[in-house]
Amino acid sequence: MHDAIARVRCWDDSRCDRSWMPVLVIAGLLHMLTYGTPAVWAQKGSSRQRIEAAWDKIEAAQAGAPAPAQPSAAPPSLQEYLTVGFGADYALNGANFSGDPTPTFVVDDGPAFTLTPNGVSFPQAFESTDHKFGSYLAVGTRGWGHERVNVYLSARLRSDLDGTTAGSPFQSILDDHDGTKFDLSNAFIEMRGLGVGRFSSRMSARVGRQFLPYFRIGLFGSAVMDGGKVAYVDERADAELFIGRWAPFYESVDGAVVGGGRIAYELYPDPGSPVGLAPYAEYLYFNDGEGQSTHRHTYGIRGRWKRLDADGYVSVIDADPIELGVRANYVARR
Repeated sequence: MHDAIARVRCWDDSRCDRSWMPVLVIAGLLHMLTYGTPAVWAQKGSSRQRIEAAWDKIEAAQAGAPAPAQPSAAPPSLQEYLTVGFGADYALNGANFSGDPTPTFVVDDGPAFTLTPNGVSFPQAFESTDHKFGSYLAVGTRGWGHERVNVYLSARLRSDLDGTTAGSPFQSILDDHDGTKFDLSNAFIEMRGLGVGRFSSRMSARVGRQFLPYFRIGLFGSAVMDGGKVAYVDERADAELFIGRWAPFYESVDGAVVGGGRIAYELYPDPGSPVGLAPYAEYLYFNDGEGQSTHRHTYGIRGRWKRLDADGYVSVIDADPIELGVRANYVARR
């Protein structure tokens, strides 16, 4: 305190205004209360040094300690790769009959084969109700086990719940299979991208039971085969080759073989172009297992103009033209 007051000097003691002295004394007291005396300052300085030294030890220990282990991410579950689709339908069919004889003089009048004035009685032909049940299941995985491997299986089951009598208007293919029929439509494994090269990365292979969309079911009765297919797709070209055993659903055929391929080339590969034009060709070889072979050729061109898609084609079996058609679709693109 004396040091603080001693610093207040007057140039001339006789002229020094002593009225400032109480103010200076009070200011000195406040300063000491706030910041302490020189001894306290020294003590505070040493405390600060000790705190800083303690923090230095903590930081040094943390720097030398191993980083805490991060929790490992759980492996993806099967649900992330799995696709499942299923459905079922029930059909109740009914028919009303007039009671008049049919054009072949069959009537519902007594036991079967009873002769009546109006014709021959055969009540089985006048079944009025029918109950059928159908269901399907589709299961697939995409990238499970390997990022480029996909697996797909689909099947359907159809059943006549109450049976069908001979001559009934509700007779169907199920009656040739004891009222129940199971079809395995697809069961294949495929790999997309057979390599890392520019060409091989755009190739894919599929093995197993598979559906061929351009097989023309109306011509051969089934568009399914058990075999293999190799395909290539890029911005312009789309090509594939296949071979396998024909898998009909409604008859038993041993040794039937199918093979062939298709190719298409896009003349305007820009997807933003309002115009598209792609000629294509398809070839199918079919051997029924009994020495009879069939060759089908299809040539066509697909076009796109703004929102209109069109397809014109001609098909030839051996040397006989069998199809000549044009299809057009209007697509409301956004």
